Amino acid sequence: MTNTILLDCVADYAIERRITAGSEYQLGRSVRLFAEWLQRDALPTDLTDRTVSSWLRDLETTHAQRTVAGHRGNLLMVWRFAAGRSLCEYPGKVRREPKPRPTPIAWTTEELHRVLAACDQLTRTSRHGVDLRVYFTAITRAAYETGLRRSDLWRLRRSQIRPDGRIVGLRQHKTGNPITPQLQPETLALIDNLNGDPPLNWTGSDSVFYHWWAKIIRAANVRSGALQQLRRTGATYIARDAGEDEATAYLGHTTTEMRRHYIDRSISTPHAPQPPRLQYSGANAMKRTAIIALALLVVCGCTKQPSPINQSVTKEQSATQQPRLTDDQLFRLFSTTWVLDYDATIAYPSNASSDQEALKGMLWSNTIQSPVTVHFVDAGI
Repeated sequence: MTNTILLDCVADYAIERRITAGSEYQLGRSVRLFAEWLQRDALPTDLTDRTVSSWLRDLETTHAQRTVAGHRGNLLMVWRFAAGRSLCEYPGKVRREPKPRPTPIAWTTEELHRVLAACDQLTRTSRHGVDLRVYFTAITRAAYETGLRRSDLWRLRRSQIRPDGRIVGLRQHKTGNPITPQLQPETLALIDNLNGDPPLNWTGSDSVFYHWWAKIIRAANVRSGALQQLRRTGATYIARDAGEDEATAYLGHTTTEMRRHYIDRSISTPHAPQPPRLQYSGANAMKRTAIIALALLVVCGCTKQPSPINQSVTKEQSATQQPRLTDDQLFRLFSTTWVLDYDATIAYPSNASSDQEALKGMLWSNTIQSPVTVHFVDAGI
């Protein structure tokens, strides 16, 4: 069921605001959903706070939050346009839809290398004579290096590419904002091997392009994603290495709001904030991470690092392990962190060297018994 009046408003809006055919379709889709809910042709007078809020509430039962929020925004654009033509009242308090924060997932560089390897395995030529291996390798690298959208890559002309790879005189198709990204020499060489101008323009249908792209993604065994995934990957690594402001410039955005849809925090901030590591490992055994355990190894005269599993050292045994440790051995001992039981009893020989005697002060106060046992447990740190 269609609503001629509101769809006419959508058509007029598209002409006046110069939006793309895809955006016009999305606005029309929202108007049609509203009309289907009313079970009749929707009129501008149907655009009231109560009616639209009720539609959104029912839409939540069958659509995702982000989808509902998108339809709400679309209908509000048409509503304001119609109100500006005195066809209805302006919107007031319309039911708001919580919009979950986006969680973009970028490819890692290792995954991107697998995509390039899959491109390199293509052996076919398109019906228009395009070498698919060269073309998809070139457009993959160009999308990653420049952050340009598919529409901008397809219409990029040779005259806009300087010999040093800088792109000039290009305005983004979606926003109209100028952008001057950079191509690497390897990508320039690939583009030089392509015929036609624009060189990255796909001469076939969109469906055939995505047919080959899907084959590449499957062969690379990476998560699904269109060319926008390359844009997301580039922005993520720039945010990690140069900061999010540079990532915003790479994306061609004029505000910082949209970058949250592109930057993968698991890559741009690889080390998540964490509280101190817990050392508790049982109800009856309190552990302590300390260099004290390492001092014990030196005082006992051990020349080999003990096994981390319940190593026992008696007083008599320690007396036979008297050789003085070298600086290299000391370094290796103190380069490892161990955990020592609080209730362990420490044993050391009575004739320890002066360096070893100096380390006794690092130990807890302990009662020397004979024989005595010391337990070492690997902390895993």
